[in-house]
Amino acid sequence: MAVNLVMQQKVLKLLEEKDMDYDARGWKLDGDALGMNFKFIDKQKNVYAVVRKKIIAVGDSYKMEIINDSDELLVVMLTVILDEAFHSKRS
Repeated sequence: MAVNLVMQQKVLKLLEEKDMDYDARGWKLDGDALGMNFKFIDKQKNVYAVVRKKIIAVGDSYKMEIINDSDELLVVMLTVILDEAFHSKRS
């Protein structure tokens, strides 16, 4: 429970900043995180994934273009965390 709260606080803080980094991979979030349209890139601007929120959908739906299959789970998890933080912030 405490870990979840700390994670939510960190993600909410990230959403308030323009420059978001995911340090474990050296990734940066480039784009509109609040609008949920962004890319995961590294310092050299290499793109690892592109995430776009579908506008016409029931619930929250996303289109994800993930370059490496090995990054699939990480990209999905980070997107879910950002989405949850966004909804928590709006409540």
